[in-house]
Amino acid sequence: MQTQIYCTNPFELIEQINKASHRVYTFSVHKVYGGYSRQVQHMIVTNTQYLDAAGLFEVTKKINSELFISIIDLKKGDGYMFIEE
Repeated sequence: MQTQIYCTNPFELIEQINKASHRVYTFSVHKVYGGYSRQVQHMIVTNTQYLDAAGLFEVTKKINSELFISIIDLKKGDGYMFIEE
């Protein structure tokens, strides 16, 4: 699963997510421009397993219920993925 979270303060949000979830998610941070508003936002992205995506969604919504979160089902991937035991 790929989770995309759109926000204005990405590094602060990442710190809050990792603290609230009692684990470490690794994110990539991208600067994006709104297609309509042309305002700068940030998108943080991570790839997780299905249940981890659900937990990440819940934790993030508790931090800020106004965030736009997109969860995408990946059909195929290639490479290594860290799985926490």
